[in-house]
Amino acid sequence: GIAERGGEQAARAFQSPSRRAREKRGRRRELAGVPIIHGVRGHGPGDVMSGDEQYEKAREAAYRYLACRSRSVLQVAAMLHRKGFDGETSARVTDHLKEYGLLNDKDFAQQYLLKKPLRPRGVMAADLRKQGVDRHVIEELLAGVDFSAEMSMALTLALDRRKRLGDGCTMAKMAAFLSRRGFSPEIVETVCNCLGNMGYP
Repeated sequence: GIAERGGEQAARAFQSPSRRAREKRGRRRELAGVPIIHGVRGHGPGDVMSGDEQYEKAREAAYRYLACRSRSVLQVAAMLHRKGFDGETSARVTDHLKEYGLLNDKDFAQQYLLKKPLRPRGVMAADLRKQGVDRHVIEELLAGVDFSAEMSMALTLALDRRKRLGDGCTMAKMAAFLSRRGFSPEIVETVCNCLGNMGYP
């Protein structure tokens, strides 16, 4: 009766203000029917965010992440995951960014390659895969790489290696060397044929 109610009131009185505030917020959310996403911290210690709050927070984090330079879709999703946002929220954010042109893997890959020197297509493809770029986007972009420029680069490397190693560098070893450097089988075969036509064994 009265003693029990008095005990409950005394217990509430000794609760910390932050705990009482959290309980009030939780009760308000329950009454309003707002879902609570557990595991993501809200505005106060121990607080949690609703689904809409989580989305807004994730979107703000993505904006900040994209402010310094362009990113791939996978990079943004990975960043949001590291910050504790769930997959559904991350997908909503990346879809929003793609819809408004703020996130585009093809644009990202083009800008990324422009900042790098010309390299074998295999090396560029591996690099873009590490950045999270889709395979189809990579194939489309690298199809436009100047074949003659890549061929010239491979031939220069091959002649330099041949000069240093002499007859010990057989065609089989040269082909393996160029393959390891990331040149395509087509480039490797063409270079080896060129060396053969130049009189190299």
